[in-house]
Amino acid sequence: MRLCMIVPPSPFLADPEANAPLGTLYVAAYAQKHGYEVAARCLKDHNEDEWDLPEAEVYGISITTPLLSTSRKIAAKIKEEFGQDRKVVVGGPHPTVLPQETIFSCPEFDSVVIGEGEKAILDVMEDAKAGKLKQIYNGDAVQNLDEIPFPPRHLLPLDFIRTFEIMKHPYKPGGTTCIIGSRGCPFACAFCPNILPKKVRFRSVGNIVWEIHQIIDDYGIYQFKFQDDCFTLNRKLVFDLCDRLHEEDVALRIITRANLVNEELAKKLHYGGCRDVSLGTESGSNKVLKMNNKGMTVEQNERAYRTLKKAGLVTICNMIFGLPGEDEETVEETLSFLRRNREYIDVVNMATLIPYPRTPIADNPTRFNVEILNGNYDDYHFYHSKDDMIFLRNKDVPLEKMKQLKRKVYDTVAELGYAKKEWKGDPNSNSAAS
Repeated sequence: MRLCMIVPPSPFLADPEANAPLGTLYVAAYAQKHGYEVAARCLKDHNEDEWDLPEAEVYGISITTPLLSTSRKIAAKIKEEFGQDRKVVVGGPHPTVLPQETIFSCPEFDSVVIGEGEKAILDVMEDAKAGKLKQIYNGDAVQNLDEIPFPPRHLLPLDFIRTFEIMKHPYKPGGTTCIIGSRGCPFACAFCPNILPKKVRFRSVGNIVWEIHQIIDDYGIYQFKFQDDCFTLNRKLVFDLCDRLHEEDVALRIITRANLVNEELAKKLHYGGCRDVSLGTESGSNKVLKMNNKGMTVEQNERAYRTLKKAGLVTICNMIFGLPGEDEETVEETLSFLRRNREYIDVVNMATLIPYPRTPIADNPTRFNVEILNGNYDDYHFYHSKDDMIFLRNKDVPLEKMKQLKRKVYDTVAELGYAKKEWKGDPNSNSAAS
């Protein structure tokens, strides 16, 4: 039987090709390893008349919340083009947190996979061949990540696995691709839609370096964005990896947390080729950070940015407007934080909070003293646009005041020199930043 893995188009992203679809490719790799013929498609064009779909018996689609409607259209087109007997199986963040809703409200889908897809895809393919496909499959987490073959990047055009935009400077030739060294996140931020298990699993240093060598040999790419939720969780692994990569002439972009940064770590990251470090700072208010269970403080963030800059690293600050607890005072605290750290923060990504399904905020808005204003999943993409769109408001702050505060935040961030290209032009633009 033939499997086709599909990545829906994401026209709301500033650079839809900036993040290679590793999750989809890992599922494809696992199916290939077990003898199945596999194709993959990234659908770039939002116009469904332009979708080029290969023929297969089973189609897999990874779905985030804002891509639900588009994915239903893809499934309908598959069945219209190739026959109602073709099976469409969906997985990813949205079906994982809302499996019953997804399968029963979307007749275009035949099955839902909850959790990680590698092991589940084998059950799906076996059941499809036997004509007894189930509606819901539980995807057990892979414990030894080294057992999963490397993502088969060759299944996609080069433009979908390489970008020239995501690193803040062209440190090395060949552009940038994505890689991941771990799965899972031990933290519990109230706004985060992370579906991975709390227990973090790590690939071995040798396995990561082997994949990097393969990418260099096959594509001539020397820059890598690590998609780990928190790259520096395993300090020994990070130090060992940086020692191995020191001689490889590569450049890295990573994500971590301020409370895990110190001078020794920052120096080791730079030694290992890391050049861009992204921190989930979220707010310049300790009240907001505490209320959203961020597990760190404004003071820790300030120290981290100074430490990273001292080590020669480019710093990327990710902020969220409109978190529970946000009001006029917390906005001023955030803007003050950005002003006094201007020389230590190179890039600011400013987003507006979205109450993703099954996050603590979405499940219990009363506990957070907020009102959810927009429940339209089509709008639930990472929202970086400088307009009046507000998804949630602090019940103590009138809606019009929240909109004014949002405009003030974006205007001030722009005045500090951090404006994004997608903030300009069409006031209704909703592109996501990198």
